[in-house]
Amino acid sequence: GSRASALISRTLFLNGGTVTIRGTKAHTGTPQCQRCWKWGHTTGTCRHPAIRCPICSGPHTGANHRSIAGCC
Repeated sequence: GSRASALISRTLFLNGGTVTIRGTKAHTGTPQCQRCWKWGHTTGTCRHPAIRCPICSGPHTGANHRSIAGCC
């Protein structure tokens, strides 16, 4: 988002050292499954037995995360 974009190239002081924030590179050649969230296959070819949450990897959808997961 716009907040994250504003941080790119900024320097932070962390644990006595400096860290420069870099943007990520797109994985244009590697598909990511929207069912189990693993790299290397698409949702249509996913063999995972249950859907996984993209936030915590629990056995529920991202839409149900707040009502089901007590971890976050």
